[in-house]
Amino acid sequence: MNDGLSKRSPATIVTASTLVALAMFAQHVASIATRDALFLSNYPATALPFAMAASVVLSLIVVLAMSRFADATIPGTCRAGGIRRQWPVIRR
Repeated sequence: MNDGLSKRSPATIVTASTLVALAMFAQHVASIATRDALFLSNYPATALPFAMAASVVLSLIVVLAMSRFADATIPGTCRAGGIRRQWPVIRR
């Protein structure tokens, strides 16, 4: 199997992986700073904990609803079990 990675040295692969991880981390930090700046420009700092708590509650509700109705809304090949069943086909 020639995937293109076997020709590169492990040091090159590690360097590229490190740079990608660094870029993803920087993007995450920047997005959080932007979110907080936009929120704090419109609301006082005392409202931030309540907004974070509300987002946690909303996320929990969405996760519970999706876990209950996922069988009806997500095709089988997209669920983890479907991917496991399709893995031999994907690897070829």
